[in-house]
Amino acid sequence: MGLAEEAPYTVVCCHLEGLRSSLFPTLYLTQLAATSSTAAFFRAIVPPKLGMYLDQYRVGGDLLQVLNMAREDRDTFLFRPPVLVKQTERIVAVGEQEAITDFLTFLDTLPPNVLLVFVDEDTAAEVLGKVKAVDRARLLARVVGYTWWARVLKYSWYSKFEACCLEDWWAATFPSAVLPGLRTAPVVAATLMEAVKEVATRSGLTPSSGRFVANVGLEVRCRPRRSERGVAVGPEELEVVNSFVAYTTTSFTVERLDQVVVDDGDGEYFEVMKSEPLHTEAILVSLESEGEVALEERTKKRKRSTEDRVSRKVGREHQMVGNRTEADCDISSVWNFVGFVGTPQVMVLCPLSTCKRSKTMPTKVKPGNMQRHLKKVHKNTPEEEVLEREGRKCEGCGETALPSQLMAHWKCSKLQSSETTEMTDSEQCQLIIDKLKKTVYKKNPHCAMQ
Repeated sequence: MGLAEEAPYTVVCCHLEGLRSSLFPTLYLTQLAATSSTAAFFRAIVPPKLGMYLDQYRVGGDLLQVLNMAREDRDTFLFRPPVLVKQTERIVAVGEQEAITDFLTFLDTLPPNVLLVFVDEDTAAEVLGKVKAVDRARLLARVVGYTWWARVLKYSWYSKFEACCLEDWWAATFPSAVLPGLRTAPVVAATLMEAVKEVATRSGLTPSSGRFVANVGLEVRCRPRRSERGVAVGPEELEVVNSFVAYTTTSFTVERLDQVVVDDGDGEYFEVMKSEPLHTEAILVSLESEGEVALEERTKKRKRSTEDRVSRKVGREHQMVGNRTEADCDISSVWNFVGFVGTPQVMVLCPLSTCKRSKTMPTKVKPGNMQRHLKKVHKNTPEEEVLEREGRKCEGCGETALPSQLMAHWKCSKLQSSETTEMTDSEQCQLIIDKLKKTVYKKNPHCAMQ
């Protein structure tokens, strides 16, 4: 069922910019903007892992320059160029959920029957998906439909919609109105709003008229199609996503720095960050509208010597991981198996300290279900990311095993013994109790087994 032609509508043009890793499918917002005929909205957003990449990784390029951000302190980022040339308004970047909540508040201030317009269908799917995840009912109460630029052209006067992106259309229609060099989300949203007004005017209508909206719009309950994006295998890359300049992709190679903490015995420590000789490259690829590669520029930097950075800090006892300390993460260094090898009783203990069935009893998981357990219970946490990337050593053979490889290691655990199958039931129960005492009550030797 389409949108009604009789109702008056409020057209709101939206745009986003984001950052994503080649190892994960999630897109983290860095900018969110919206423009109507009477008001405008903008929020700069800090990706949840931006500080981690800047502190614990070597990035092959100036990531903050591309994001148009400056770091004020460890947790505060400002939306402005890293090198301030002229005085600008102080805009503090916020979290993604806070930005989406503010966006819904902005929509509440507008007249009803809102139609959201995006640059493309992928952007529509990303924005609507994230807003629905925060407050679906609030979105459906204000927004009745959505559309995107190619659909506006297809169902209006412009016939060559397939080969005309918004940037090319603007350059051909308004040759004297040159867009700014920095295409931020507010600039794109305002440009899209003016373009929609021009298309509607040349069709003999207004953007808010029911006939125009009914022709180009879809109901908000219809789910937009999202392009499938796989997860890459190999070195990690960060990609800055802006669909307005879809034919230009900016990506950065990243490599984690090895970090070692050396305690001097007096409550002080030295934090040593080492990196092996690294070949990094910042890649800028420009594609023509037909999809062919027109320009590929690669800047290669080679560093043949190992760099050591030593920083002396006082009063800290643990190295930071994301927004937590290693003491908070408390990840065991090995996979601990409990039970009897060769029977259905073999389980592996979840190594995360936050995953406990009681105050002292860690969660036991079947070896084949550990990866699913981490994705379900510890999704998007710093500990889960470390486990998925680095794994843990098998307590039997000593080899490093990822969560998905535990089925190949449970037979070599320390539980395997020729005497196990010859034990009586009472001896087997006693062996389980002894094993649990060593694994569960390792940190509290005075805790008695009930």
